[in-house]
Amino acid sequence: MVAQYGISVYIVTFRDRYGRRPWTSEKHGTENTYEAIHDYLRSRKGQLRIVGGSGPGSGYAPGTKAFSVARIDPVAQARIIAGALYYGEAGSVRDVISLDTNKTTKTIAENEAPVAPFYYRFDLPIGLRYGVLYLQTTGQIGVKSALSADLKDYFESYGADSGTSISLSPLAAKQAMEAFVGQGIMNEIVLVNEGRSVRTRKALSRTHVGGKPLGELDRIEVKIKRKGGWMGMRNPLKRIARGDADPTDMLKGVVPYDDMKIKVRVGRRTQQFSMIKPDESPIRYDVSGKIDLRSGHPTFTSMDAAVVDLTAMVRGILETYHPA
Repeated sequence: MVAQYGISVYIVTFRDRYGRRPWTSEKHGTENTYEAIHDYLRSRKGQLRIVGGSGPGSGYAPGTKAFSVARIDPVAQARIIAGALYYGEAGSVRDVISLDTNKTTKTIAENEAPVAPFYYRFDLPIGLRYGVLYLQTTGQIGVKSALSADLKDYFESYGADSGTSISLSPLAAKQAMEAFVGQGIMNEIVLVNEGRSVRTRKALSRTHVGGKPLGELDRIEVKIKRKGGWMGMRNPLKRIARGDADPTDMLKGVVPYDDMKIKVRVGRRTQQFSMIKPDESPIRYDVSGKIDLRSGHPTFTSMDAAVVDLTAMVRGILETYHPA
């Protein structure tokens, strides 16, 4: 199975030590968000940061996260900093086998973490009360939780005004959806039954595999597709995105479901949205078709180009929902 490479988008907000007033980014002075992030990245360059786990002597808990900043490419005039992090997880013993011989070639210990490069980019314009962070995801793996924890730890004691706070909040799906459906076409609907309600649990139990009914460990997905997509759905979908219409009114006479997801195509780009739970997870823009691989990992140049291609759309969403 080929890994899916994506970009998640986060809103970066600094606040004073009381957590009340957000910074308005300055070119110089104490609220220069560009310089603050640049200082952070330089302080972490080549330094191993461990998030979670107890550490030497008492062992590392499963899922212990580790990362280091491997590359920093600052563009001061544009107030953009892009680069790469090496990220991995430790805390469990794993064998590495050769696919040619089916023999174990190495055993990874609890205190070892296989790492891979992950792209990042900070956009920190002057005069705004927020910045934007673009982070690479590989499949379901991402660096946001580890990076966020380390950023908070660093800025607690940053500068003369110690106690500065920083938050990374995901770009809301409902906001992105309105922007997408305004210029795209819905071409697929996915209904998901995970047994979260009495009605959907009954539907699961009526479905049998090998003579046994489905239960709490099972999930049903039903896909509805139309070649060329559904025309005339832009305004109804925009009303749903704004909260002016009920998404369940869009689809009638189908199997019971817990979530309804739609796929919207804009040009060559396709994005999936949850209609029932739009803001449970950050938007991930699939860039798999736009990146080049080297040694099994996306190249920095191709990942950077894929992000640049997204910035105009993200900027338009933010100008609407996060004015200066």
